Amino acid sequence: MSVISSVQPFHAIAYPLDPNLALEISRKYAAYYSVISSRFSLPVFNHPLPLPMKSTEDNNQLHIRFVSSDFGNHPLSLLMGSVFGMYDRENVEVSCYALSPNDWSEWRLQIQLEAEHFKDISAMTSDMISSYIQYLVTDEFVSPTSFSHLYSEKLVHLPHCYFVNDYKQKNLDGVQQDQIIFTDIAMKQEHIRRSSLADICLDIMLCNAHTTGTDVLWAGLLMVTLPLEKMATRVVGSLYLATRVGEEMIVNNVEYENRAMYLALNRIKLQDLTNRLNLSCLICPLFDKSRSVKNLERSYFKMWNLHCSGQQPQQLKVADNDFEYPYDH
Repeated sequence: MSVISSVQPFHAIAYPLDPNLALEISRKYAAYYSVISSRFSLPVFNHPLPLPMKSTEDNNQLHIRFVSSDFGNHPLSLLMGSVFGMYDRENVEVSCYALSPNDWSEWRLQIQLEAEHFKDISAMTSDMISSYIQYLVTDEFVSPTSFSHLYSEKLVHLPHCYFVNDYKQKNLDGVQQDQIIFTDIAMKQEHIRRSSLADICLDIMLCNAHTTGTDVLWAGLLMVTLPLEKMATRVVGSLYLATRVGEEMIVNNVEYENRAMYLALNRIKLQDLTNRLNLSCLICPLFDKSRSVKNLERSYFKMWNLHCSGQQPQQLKVADNDFEYPYDH
């Protein structure tokens, strides 16, 4: 059994490590825990090859099973809590399997009530299913085809943005103490409201804002972001492209500080971009959850029909106007 790194895969996302090294860390961990899980003598998934689904046939529901340790008071559930109840029940049947025990939060309850099936399997661990993950649902900005070698999964590119969402150092370089304000923890809605009190948000380069990114954009707060190679460094750029405004906020290393300073000093330009962002949030793909769910459905049927045809997983691209079943009639 190979020796695993002291740096865990999730932490490797946020550290300034080479993307290839981060991939190798993930592979070592997956191999290590695959050996451990094999000791449970679980039966191998070996099913006969099914037929692709066609719109001319009856009872063609695709059964989607979501397995997560984050069904509860967690950013995933805050962002996606209503997604599990929004699928087209004529085409998709949804089951949710929780790897974490019930935390009795409102978000856990929402998913339990809205998903067709919900089961607590907290006695299991995510390590026991890692080898069965074939695809990563993403988008072309966050995970460009040119970076596909950095992933062990095959990429499924959704249109717009993959990120589905619901709605003490004091004196530095002459900055006065009252110019830096540390806020307390706040409830979700208050957190979003107070975000609008700022003028500009500076994104973190090594690991972008994810949930926070959608929070501040919904609040109408502009962000300056610098995308690098890792998926976690490219999320805010993807969020911006899906708002259809603010492309000029996606900058390179030379422009990062200059763009922030320019907007801070040019109030007319800043207000114009802010107004455009506020208007776009009401109609853009980023906050159109039903559209996002429909495109997720399209991706599932593409993956399933590829499997049914006997082919190996491969990179896939989804478009708003795809005619993959069940949208081919």
